[in-house]
Amino acid sequence: MNPRIKSKLFIAIGAIFLLAGASSSSHAFVLELGGGAANRSNGLYLHNRDGREIELVEVDARQDDLPILSDLGQPSVSDDGSVLFGGMVFEARMPRWIMFRAEAGDSIGRVARISVPSSHGAFPEPVVNVDPRPEVDAAGGVIFVARDSSNSEAIFRIAEGELSRLVAIGDKIPDGRRLKHIEFGSVTSWAPGACAFIGFLEGDKQAELIFSGDGLRAMAIEGEAAAGGGVFKKNFGLPAAVSPLPRAEGTLAAFTARTTAGEGLFVYDSKLEQVPLSGMSCGKAGLNFYSTGRPGLDANGRIALLAQCGTTPVLVSADVYRRREVLVSTNPDAQAGPVLASVADPVVLNSGAILFGGSNADRREAVYELTSGKTLEDLTMPRAEALPAADTLESTKHTVCAVTMSANRNGDFAYLGSALPGN
Repeated sequence: MNPRIKSKLFIAIGAIFLLAGASSSSHAFVLELGGGAANRSNGLYLHNRDGREIELVEVDARQDDLPILSDLGQPSVSDDGSVLFGGMVFEARMPRWIMFRAEAGDSIGRVARISVPSSHGAFPEPVVNVDPRPEVDAAGGVIFVARDSSNSEAIFRIAEGELSRLVAIGDKIPDGRRLKHIEFGSVTSWAPGACAFIGFLEGDKQAELIFSGDGLRAMAIEGEAAAGGGVFKKNFGLPAAVSPLPRAEGTLAAFTARTTAGEGLFVYDSKLEQVPLSGMSCGKAGLNFYSTGRPGLDANGRIALLAQCGTTPVLVSADVYRRREVLVSTNPDAQAGPVLASVADPVVLNSGAILFGGSNADRREAVYELTSGKTLEDLTMPRAEALPAADTLESTKHTVCAVTMSANRNGDFAYLGSALPGN
């Protein structure tokens, strides 16, 4: 068992500018840190909030009663610390994806298959032949996206042993336009049977969409007027969504978008608004590129975002109430402290800290926590040793693929990595 490494460092971080806002009470942007899109990972690792790290599964390895997996999908970490993920197997030389859950608590790391119940003819059965990106909603239901037996995309939910279909191609938004396509990897959930995602409507118009008890509706549509000015363009960012405080019901969503007036960060809470990020002291160019990855968002309306200032990656934070202040402005030429070469999309924790993947000056990838006390903590070891989840696995030293990091708001996180040579 590894203790959490806490290299409490004074923030003198080249390539990061942080703007943080006061509060009233989520492969995009970087497919692989340092460039490229290759998946070089052969293992899935869980790091819980107590600092314990374990290896959950390996590619091409026999482990417990699990099938031998040929590939691993993007993990998702639920509020209780369990991890959901997809694994690919070959059957009759054809790829098929299976969903799994790695348990938290006393059974931490034990991996079990998530069975998909039959629809009993109510709708076409799901055919899981790409990464379904499963995640847990607030009531413990499993949300995932897949094509169905009619080769049409749909968003499904498994709860209490039953399968339901939340959204399907052909569903209408209130103005009568039909859904024509669901973007795989864009779906996220925050409440029982609710989800937000990117899709395309009739007329080949990309849209930010949300489904809940009120049905399917659009938050933003390509070619239509944007809050704050301009017209929405194609290439919306992945949405983040929560139930906002102090009320338990409702939806607060955040996403980035391109408009004819420039880059924008938008929030949706019964209506769409733009969060202004102009006027920040980060160079003459200002913020000129917003990540299309999922922003960090919490129930208090705090938002953390990966962006660029000129050609320099930066982390910024604001809140939906437009209160913000500069906490840290670093010098890229600073000689003291670490210099981060790359940063990935952040997660906002309940503690007020920001969790994100990144790489240092030596291009070693890690997961970092930027605390409210203005310290940067490296939560992963340079040559991390992980306890095996299954008795048949041996402890291994591994790398960190930082852009695959997924976390819950309590600080549990999972990521993909690769065993180092000789392990």
